[in-house]
Amino acid sequence: MICIDNSEWMRNGDYSPSRFQAQADAVSLICGAKTQSNPENTVGILTMAGKGVRVLTTPTSDLGKILACMH
Repeated sequence: MICIDNSEWMRNGDYSPSRFQAQADAVSLICGAKTQSNPENTVGILTMAGKGVRVLTTPTSDLGKILACMH
């Protein structure tokens, strides 16, 4: 499971174009590498901001599904 920060601070412009986009790019690279390294590998995404944890996608090897939940 990959935990992403979707808090208000992720909108800061100190990373171009935003911290959230930089994080999304990193998640894309990590998920791609993880799912391609072994056909049995799976990745899930959850958020950390707000009143509680929110699961965006349960563990899957479908890279398209993983990337779609980030946008």
